[in-house]
Amino acid sequence: MDKEAILKRISETDDDELLNQIEQLLDFAKEEHDFWSELTEPQKKDIQAGINDLDAGRSKKFEELLRRLL
Repeated sequence: MDKEAILKRISETDDDELLNQIEQLLDFAKEEHDFWSELTEPQKKDIQAGINDLDAGRSKKFEELLRRLL
């Protein structure tokens, strides 16, 4: 669907909730998002521990992990 068709559909709707959701989506898309700042300290520490493990050569193949979990 092209931009003109989307704009036409938006202009023809009377659904206030839909228009609100579109506005929120456009606002969200305009903002810069840094997921790191949204993480808790324990989450950041866990991620850093994983990076440290990878850097030290301590890793498992994804297939091996799946076999152990299933």
